[in-house]
Amino acid sequence: SANQGNSVAQNSIDWLYESGQVKESPEEATKRAIKCLQNKQSLLHITNCEIGDKEIKEICLYIHNKLTELILRKNRIGDEGIKHLSEAIEINSSIICLDLNNNQIGDQGIKHLCEVLKT
Repeated sequence: SANQGNSVAQNSIDWLYESGQVKESPEEATKRAIKCLQNKQSLLHITNCEIGDKEIKEICLYIHNKLTELILRKNRIGDEGIKHLSEAIEINSSIICLDLNNNQIGDQGIKHLCEVLKT
């Protein structure tokens, strides 16, 4: 059916964004992330989009208890962004997979995250 074809096409487009195959601006990635979170999706992949502390702060406002997988690899998230993310995770503790590989997280950011994860 036409709807099934649209669903497959949308899934393919989502995969291209999630895998980092399609380059998004930080603004585009933030808008997509917020839309996904508003739709209560359980997976959010924002890879290689250069989102930083400002963008992650905005995204964190929409994190919810149905989110189980959060992939934010290859971005520019630093200690301030991790502080906001840690606070959001503490309130919405359903996340079981978190990937922050290749960001700009320093000692302070790691401390914030460890405090939340050890509880």
